[in-house]
Amino acid sequence: MARVSTAADDPAGRPGTSRWVRRRPRPAGRDGDAGALAIGLAAPAGAGPCASKRPHSPSLRRSLWFVASTSLFAPCSTLAAACAALVAAALPAGAAGDPPSPYTYTVHVAPQNRGSTASHSAYENAVEPSIGADWTSGLTAFQADLGTYFVAFDDRSRPARATWTERSPVTSAETLDPILYTDNQGTPAAPLGTRTIVSQLAGTTSLSSTTDDAGLTYLPDSSGQTSGVGHQTVGGGPYAAFPPTGTAGLYPSSGPKRAIYYCSQDVATAFCERSDNGGTTFGPPVPIYTVSPGVATGCQGLHGHVRVRPDGVVLVPNKNCGTDVGSLPGSTVNRQAVAENTDNNTTAAVWSNDVVPDSTAGVTDPSTTADASNTMYFGYGDGVGHAKIAVKRVGSGWSSSVDVGALVGVEQTAFPDVIAGSAGRAAFAFLGSTTPTTMGIRGVDRGFAGVWEAYIARTVDSGVTWSVQKVTTDSAFPVQKGCLQLGGSCTHRNLYDFTDITVDRLGRVEYGFADGCVQQADGSTKGCRDGSSTTGDTSSDDTNVGSIARQECGPSLFAEQDAALSAACNAATEAAPAMPEAPSAPLLITGGLVATGGAVWWRRRTRASR
Repeated sequence: MARVSTAADDPAGRPGTSRWVRRRPRPAGRDGDAGALAIGLAAPAGAGPCASKRPHSPSLRRSLWFVASTSLFAPCSTLAAACAALVAAALPAGAAGDPPSPYTYTVHVAPQNRGSTASHSAYENAVEPSIGADWTSGLTAFQADLGTYFVAFDDRSRPARATWTERSPVTSAETLDPILYTDNQGTPAAPLGTRTIVSQLAGTTSLSSTTDDAGLTYLPDSSGQTSGVGHQTVGGGPYAAFPPTGTAGLYPSSGPKRAIYYCSQDVATAFCERSDNGGTTFGPPVPIYTVSPGVATGCQGLHGHVRVRPDGVVLVPNKNCGTDVGSLPGSTVNRQAVAENTDNNTTAAVWSNDVVPDSTAGVTDPSTTADASNTMYFGYGDGVGHAKIAVKRVGSGWSSSVDVGALVGVEQTAFPDVIAGSAGRAAFAFLGSTTPTTMGIRGVDRGFAGVWEAYIARTVDSGVTWSVQKVTTDSAFPVQKGCLQLGGSCTHRNLYDFTDITVDRLGRVEYGFADGCVQQADGSTKGCRDGSSTTGDTSSDDTNVGSIARQECGPSLFAEQDAALSAACNAATEAAPAMPEAPSAPLLITGGLVATGGAVWWRRRTRASR
């Protein structure tokens, strides 16, 4: 991909443009280099170095652009990397300007039935949802406030039919922060077992339970591990370099041993604890960074979810690190970073911050992960709200961040989540708004009048190229209207602080989020109050409907599962079967979505259980 600028107006009077473009195969007989660049008109980029370059075609609205010559004026890592003298060849009549995405997604909305209590309902209270695909049972765990659900997808139809079953542990009685993590052992093609950990923050103690059978039975945590005041997170993976001495009691009982990590922030610091028995008990907390003015390794505020690389390195992302501690989000001094540990969280001295050098401090938690080759992906919202991602291969520095949101016109972002699979394959999900900052009013400020939708970007080449698409497309019922309370002047406390992402055993990406604007089964509207008033917004509108954007077709996140996922997609019927009567069991809930509008873009709506 490249960013191509044309600064002069075209013959039709449209201003010059600047936009990321994608190389395509060159049609036979065309002039230019070995590839074509697909480009669309965007906002003016300013005169810049390309002011003297003029396009050669009278019609540029829908065309293939071929590079005839280039002239570099700055290093390629900058936004204005090059200008190009372009020869345009018109597309055939009726041809689309961009190829359809190979990925299709369906949004499954939690059914309207209540859970065992209102606080356990995935429809009423899906604040800060967590999600984890269980490779052993084939179910997907979804945490919604105090409610833990296991969702079964029937992929014999397309879209799949979803059945939501509540299986909450007894430790989910109160919470300041819910979190769920699913730890899969073995490989996607040959899983060896799965453990799901459900944790509720209760003051400075975390109340946790583990299940190895998709919520049918639970074992409560016997240690009541120490926690900070907020943003608890749980993750797991192989040990780095060496496991603890001896194997007695280590998790799992057979196969390669794995560590479970619990992390939380405590205002002036953040720390992690390690469990060697699968989350039943935890060791002492170890600080991962401190808030210290003038210290380059200092970080502040809330951190993102803990992840573990395949080589055992522990990763905790933070949106505001550097010497300018105490600054407002968007500081030109502070950066976003990953706190990393290489000794199984044994000593604080081994924790270090891996700063993304071209990032700026943001207002929403970043997310990081690594693929099978330990290539890291860091997805974040920058200081002005753009959805960006940087990539770091082992032995190399961070790549220049790519503004993937710009590919689809996203100007503001929140809740970035990344997940990876085979070498080179990753997904980046986020909520985005195409409404830009106007008169200083951002998406997190009172008076913001934009709407928010869910987007997912994909790469299969370690971030060399990205494709991105909107996966919630019902404009009448976006994910959210108006501002989000994430560090600005907005007081519309609705979607809270984070979302989550996972991948199932066939490599389908599943993005769990809360929806603040839905149409109910009786046609009435739930949520959708925009909170855009400059004098006061609708903070009492606390709509958080549990939702899962799930991949149906397209390349798997696991290369070895491409054929299996393709077969499952091709075997599914296009029309969903009639919904059966819901079983009498009070906690078995059936719901889903009716998809319309073709193979790529899906219309989202709720369906009542019967």
